[in-house]
Amino acid sequence: MRYAWSLVVLSAAGCASPGASSSVGDAKTQSTVRVNQGGSTAAALTVTNQPTTVTVVVPTLPARVWRELPAAYDSLGIPVTKLINEDMLIGNQNFKVRRSLAGVRLPKYLECGGPASAPNAETYQVTMSILTQLQKREDGGTLVSTLIDASAQSVNFNNSSVACRSNGDLEKLVAKIVQARLNQ
Repeated sequence: MRYAWSLVVLSAAGCASPGASSSVGDAKTQSTVRVNQGGSTAAALTVTNQPTTVTVVVPTLPARVWRELPAAYDSLGIPVTKLINEDMLIGNQNFKVRRSLAGVRLPKYLECGGPASAPNAETYQVTMSILTQLQKREDGGTLVSTLIDASAQSVNFNNSSVACRSNGDLEKLVAKIVQARLNQ
């Protein structure tokens, strides 16, 4: 079964150039923030988060890249809970993390709002879906496309979650780790 954002990866495959590029995926998530006053909802705001798919070209056959992806996820401390060999799709659709990932503060990868002195990506519980899919290029290389969709929720208060936006660095890091492992 292919996921909706796979179509974006396929359409990006024809126009991808060496290096990293970004395209907007079809996957959208919505969250509603309600302001209550006197026991009733005074206002409601619906926020739509459209995650970005970051695609990096790795000049190696997909089969070799595929063999290294589980180790790349492991080195980041992300357990693999989804593995579909025939689609070359790997990831985790319910990964929970707080403060840091593989020793790097989460605000380096995610923007979840909050004050500069205590960004939500660092103080809230972050839940993310991170999926990587491979596509073969005509030149024998591989498109490594990673999508992140994340939200964060306070661990101290029972409130709505906030949408997080990736800056693309974690998606690029997945491909960078694979490339480093291939060059060993």
